[in-house]
Order: sequence, then C-alpha cells, then structure tokens
Amino acid sequence: MRLALFFMGCLFVAKSVFACSPAESNTLAAFEQEITAALKEHANASVIDFGFLPSQCKSWSQKVGSAILAKPYLYESAENGERYFGMVVAVVDEQTGKILSSINDEKMMVVDAIEPSDINIDTADYAIRPGGLAFGIRTTRRNYSDAAPIRQESMNVYIIDRGSLGRVVDSLLMNSSHGEGNPDCEFSGVENTAILSVLKNTTKGYYDLRERIKTNHIKYIKNGSECKKTSAPTTATDYILKFNGATYGIPKALQADVE
Repeated sequence: MRLALFFMGCLFVAKSVFACSPAESNTLAAFEQEITAALKEHANASVIDFGFLPSQCKSWSQKVGSAILAKPYLYESAENGERYFGMVVAVVDEQTGKILSSINDEKMMVVDAIEPSDINIDTADYAIRPGGLAFGIRTTRRNYSDAAPIRQESMNVYIIDRGSLGRVVDSLLMNSSHGEGNPDCEFSGVENTAILSVLKNTTKGYYDLRERIKTNHIKYIKNGSECKKTSAPTTATDYILKFNGATYGIPKALQADVE
C-alpha cells in the first residue's frame, strides 16, 4: 500500500553510511570466530548469519583516535527454534583496529514477523557522567505489512567504565510509527519522534536523561477522487530517566518490545 509506505518513509529517513577501514574490517572478521564459538556454547545455535545486516564503523570524534564498531548477527536456537538478533559492539584504535573494549549482546531481540532492518552508531555528545562520554547504537525493526505497518527504532547506550564497555540504557524506544489502512486510500496511524538530552541533575553519579516524545496522529480519507490527509495537533511528552546504580530505569511507555 503506497500510503503506508509513504507514511513510514516520512519518519525514518536514510542515514549516512560509514565505511570500515581495512584494520577495522579485519577486527570485525576476527569477531566471527569468537561469536560462533560463544553461541554454540551458550545458546546451542544451529544457524548463524553474519550477513543479515552489514557491520557499521564510525570515528568517535569526541575521542580522537578511537572508532566504534558494531557487528550484528542473526542466529537460531537449536533448542526452541527461536531466532535471535545479537550484536558485538566495540571501541577500537582507529589506526590499528586494536580492541580497546567490547561487549557481545547475544539476545538483543527476538526476530519474528517484526525484524531488524537497520543499525546506526550515534555519537551525539552523551556526557552522562562527569568525565564519562557514552555513545548509542540505534536498531530499527519493522514488519512488511501494507495493511498494518509497524516500524520502531530503539537505542542502547554504552560507556567504558574501568576499561570495560557496559550497557547503561537498554532498548530505549526512540522513533516509531504504526497504523492501519486499506489499498483504497483509507489509513490512520501514529508517528512518534524522540529527542534524548542530558540534564544537569545527577542520580548515583550519573546525569539524569530526558526523552521528549512528539506524537503526531495522521489520517488519510477518500474525498471523491482525492486522497485527503488530515492530522491532529502534535503533542509532546517528557520522560525523565534516572540511573539506578547499574542502568537507567526506563518508563514502561519507552520500553521497546524486543521479546
């Protein structure tokens, strides 16, 4: 359904793709053997797909000489037949590809009718604690339904603490859209766009975060031979995220459904 595809495309625009250097590509290739061994040991994986989505590399401009690598993969559990999406995230020396710190998220989300379609490295200035800079990995997942399209972008946030890379924000819902319609113009849906910012107040040594969600309700109706678009006024809602000593607590409304 063209209207549904247009609706989805308005919210999720194409992002820049950053090529990996030869050194970074070698580091990513070395991860495959480690991931394969780990998945067979911990998850009894029967099928592992490293080509499901392309790896991403990006210079970390706030940390000169460092780059961020993300290697996604898909695998199937031999025990229950479920498919899972995982990812290795690493900070490396930009020139040599030497790993400075890394983390392997084996079960970022379940893959079913709604599946991952894109990942992007977010190097906005997430200074979430004094002297500590974090970065985000955004994962977009969607279905391929014209009648009831769904698309969600969630973000994990990582920071290096005492030499180890840790995840401090898990599956935070960012941009999303969904709707229902039919081929004859009629369609109604909701778009949500989010901005994440760092506040001045601290909780347990980390700055509080604020996510502002702007919501727009859109509707298409048939008016004679025309397809007419209507929309309600945009509303905005603020949510405050506080550090609990291990991770940031995420309100239920902002928890991406990754199960």
